[in-house]
Amino acid sequence: MNRRMYRAFIKRGMANDFLAALEHESTEWELSLIDCGALTSSVYCYDRMLFIYVEAETDNFVWDWPDACRNLLEVWPDRSGVRWSIPMLDVFHDSTLSNLDSHRGERKAEERIGSLAVLRPNMYSSYIFYHYQKQEEQHESFNQTYLIGAHETYLFSYFELPAIKDDRQQMGLLHTKNTPDLWHEVMYPHFIPWHDAAAEEKVWRRMEILFSY
Repeated sequence: MNRRMYRAFIKRGMANDFLAALEHESTEWELSLIDCGALTSSVYCYDRMLFIYVEAETDNFVWDWPDACRNLLEVWPDRSGVRWSIPMLDVFHDSTLSNLDSHRGERKAEERIGSLAVLRPNMYSSYIFYHYQKQEEQHESFNQTYLIGAHETYLFSYFELPAIKDDRQQMGLLHTKNTPDLWHEVMYPHFIPWHDAAAEEKVWRRMEILFSY
């Protein structure tokens, strides 16, 4: 199974038009995504920024927007032309979710949560180091749906509730013990806090969900 995250940007002054276009195209677009092999997808918004989570059956899945939405998005340069969304780098996943039947099956996701954080540029390498250690030293330890993607200094996290986990401690690729015991205390200095957010969202700000199936 292929899990992907993307970032996109609504053109200035076009937010309301984009929301209207997305609502108008949502049913037909959902069917199109399913036909292309997308098992589930969710779109989140903060300000003019859009963040997308997709699970696909194959590696050759290509994310695309409906035409009506695409015309309202900023264009990102690409070697082969232009694109309307940017792939985000996988910087942490609690599980590889290789077994589709055990991951989805008859399980129902009651909530699909997308959150946004801003990383201090000078702390990027430290953040990646600690998260890779945790990912491989404590593999499948708290929520198998949890995933973090990065683009520039923005971090996008996705997870589903109720959480699923394997009660057996799974072995990752590392046999080291570098994951800090006081995880949140070590992580907090890595972030630029949201000064206009509630206390519980100073680091990870929960975003509005615009589309999901």
